[in-house]
Amino acid sequence: AHEIRNPLAGIKGAANLIESPATPADMRRGSLAIIHKEIRRLNRLLTNLLDFARPRAPEFHAVDPGQLIDGIIGLAGHSAGQKGVTLRKDVAAGVPRVQGDPEQLKQVLLNLTINAIQAMDKRGEVVLAARRKDASLLLSVRDQGPGIPEEDLDKIFNPFFTTKDAGTGLGLSVVHQIVTRHGGSVSVLRNSGGGMTFEVSIPLEHGSPK
Repeated sequence: AHEIRNPLAGIKGAANLIESPATPADMRRGSLAIIHKEIRRLNRLLTNLLDFARPRAPEFHAVDPGQLIDGIIGLAGHSAGQKGVTLRKDVAAGVPRVQGDPEQLKQVLLNLTINAIQAMDKRGEVVLAARRKDASLLLSVRDQGPGIPEEDLDKIFNPFFTTKDAGTGLGLSVVHQIVTRHGGSVSVLRNSGGGMTFEVSIPLEHGSPK
């Protein structure tokens, strides 16, 4: 309710400014921009709520890890560039395809990549990597941000927990849910040089052990 009230208050305030005949034209344009921004925010919230509350069963297909990462770099590259962040692909030679739901795995990797970009407080790079470990595929997203406080590490996958002013607290919960439904696991590691790495482990074959 809190996450819905905030954007609604912003929309209401912007609408009141537009409605007033005393509002200058440039302020009207700014108010319209606020309305569009808050509508997008509400839409993201509702999408995350639906993804979390009514998850779709995975539809398993062969997914190429390199192509998956290329797609995410294409989707998130503009947001990264605006912050002076470089997205780098690091796929080990000979990494095999994994049995998974292409759209859901894309959502997992995109959520982690957007989080990594938002965590960066200065220029640097986010590395999207893929490698094989035994019978599993390891997908990882490594950032160079300030890191996650120790007291928050055991809460980050909890529904509605967030440290962001405009966060829903559902992004990582959805990631955890999707990965679990693929028979995999997700973990977070503190980098020795600063920042965090989120690592997703998924069985290469549907139904095989992790």
